[in-house]
Amino acid sequence: MWYTYLMAAFMALAGINHFVKPAFYLAITPSYLPFPKEINYLAGVVQLALCAGLLYPPTRVWSAYLVTAMMIVFLFTIHVVHFFEVPKMLQGKTYMLVIRVLLQLVFIWWGWMIAQKAIAEGL
Repeated sequence: MWYTYLMAAFMALAGINHFVKPAFYLAITPSYLPFPKEINYLAGVVQLALCAGLLYPPTRVWSAYLVTAMMIVFLFTIHVVHFFEVPKMLQGKTYMLVIRVLLQLVFIWWGWMIAQKAIAEGL
């Protein structure tokens, strides 16, 4: 169960960070995405909502699946795109791009496992 609370903490910190340090996220938003400020804030709201959903047992399974889906979307719309459109802060740091993709895969797996464990526990 600790792994669910840890994921919720990551979601909360990331969600809050979208509001506290929007410039960081705007700097890594691919140019093809419209309305980058709005997307940034929406991502923060969604992450905070998913945090709450993970903490509330009746919504845990759906929230975990939605975390997984969101991480898949981020993987293909942001992280993979960065290999072709490298943000200034990551130029010359290909290893960081690889690490970010690998971490994204971990988050996808983690969200999926939380959902599976919650189902097995009858939540």
